[in-house]
Amino acid sequence: LDRKKVLLEQYETTPELVADIVFIAINDIKDKIVADLGCGNGAFALASYLVGAREVHCVEIDRDAIEVALKNFGGRDIKIHNINVKDFNIRVDTVIMNPPFGYQIPGADRIFIEKALEISDIIYTIHHVGALPYIRKILDKRGEIEFEKDYKLNIPYGYSFHKSESRNIDVKMIKIRVKRYG
Repeated sequence: LDRKKVLLEQYETTPELVADIVFIAINDIKDKIVADLGCGNGAFALASYLVGAREVHCVEIDRDAIEVALKNFGGRDIKIHNINVKDFNIRVDTVIMNPPFGYQIPGADRIFIEKALEISDIIYTIHHVGALPYIRKILDKRGEIEFEKDYKLNIPYGYSFHKSESRNIDVKMIKIRVKRYG
């Protein structure tokens, strides 16, 4: 993505990280309806499609990112929604996402978690390790973390406030099972 927008916290998820998470999530992706919230370049959406998702939805507010995702999809049948994640209301089996961490706009990550809890029963999501207590509070009685795995996410220099060429940050991928009552 050439024109990254700082307020959207647009950092690419590495192909290795995408492949590992999709491999872990394969039973919740294959033959399922999947949404990639804040899809950016579409890496999770494309990987989900390639491992056999029945239907894939790519939700992204940034038109420039959508253009990159469309090129990456190469004409494959992945549904594009150029909207705010808050406005996506299609019920899916699984959400897989790398949402903003909420550094630039506090609470931005919460919007993604809340939407995922609303539309899906299974969520795979990546967060800064320090956010886990906050995520657990959001999940209170609504979902439980079934699995977690630590990763290093390389953040390359891309914004004027960055002080080094790149930086590895500790992140955690968590699998959430949503609790439904009634």
